Amino acid sequence: PIPCVPWQSQTSGQYQRRVHGDPVDDEEALNARAEELKKELSSLPACKPLAIAEFEKDDDTNFHIDFITACSNLRATNYTIENAARHKVKMIAGKIIPALATTTAMITGLVGIELYKLALGLDNLEAYRNAYCNLGVAQVLNQVEPTPPKRAVEGLDPETFMPIKPVPEGFTSWNKIEIKAEGKNLTIGEFNKLLAEKHFGVECNLIGKYGVTKAEIEAGKGMIWTENLGLKKEIQDEMKALLDKPLMDRWKDFYGEPTRDYVVLDIGCETPDGDDAKIPKVKYIYK
Repeated sequence: PIPCVPWQSQTSGQYQRRVHGDPVDDEEALNARAEELKKELSSLPACKPLAIAEFEKDDDTNFHIDFITACSNLRATNYTIENAARHKVKMIAGKIIPALATTTAMITGLVGIELYKLALGLDNLEAYRNAYCNLGVAQVLNQVEPTPPKRAVEGLDPETFMPIKPVPEGFTSWNKIEIKAEGKNLTIGEFNKLLAEKHFGVECNLIGKYGVTKAEIEAGKGMIWTENLGLKKEIQDEMKALLDKPLMDRWKDFYGEPTRDYVVLDIGCETPDGDDAKIPKVKYIYK
């Protein structure tokens, strides 16, 4: 391509374009260059016509499985997904055709219809549909819009059956609180203080992993830190000492090195008035 650099008119102050030092209206030079490029393209050897290739996983001489293995593993690496061996790719690839003819084709078609609407410039929400498909019972539902998320309201905690207040009132599962370490290796005590400053003065009394599994709880990895007067004195003393320990060191003791520059935490806390509170999940950006 012909490089272009901006230049500013002495009179109007408007930005125009200059090609190789020539004025922007030098159409003759541009046309001449275009003709040269056409001649170069016409002199290139003709490409062989494309031919349809039937996928065959059991023929190693066609390199189909090698190509799929390379592409899928490159894609997996982009998302920190474990790479697959060639024989596993071969086994998976042989089972794709039935799925492609059913669910995948249906979803692709439904998404395509919505993209057509977007391309047509439809800007009213009622024109779009949220589809639900269940091939087991041959059911397809098209909703005008997704069901709105459930909002947190004041009431009884379903786990403790004690009164609890949402902070703020009406938050949903789409909300989150971001706490940034900004290069510091925050201790648990510093994290608790920063959370209070960032979110309505709540006082943290429990830090856990968001989405902790049953197996992790049974292995004693359910709580990263807690402040509970009902626990044994030895455990209370241990938790008090942990306030001076970096939060991410404690996380790594339980769950190993994170694969991202943040972790998502489930927080138990109280309002400044001492009422039990529930807050959105916390995204702690530790790097």
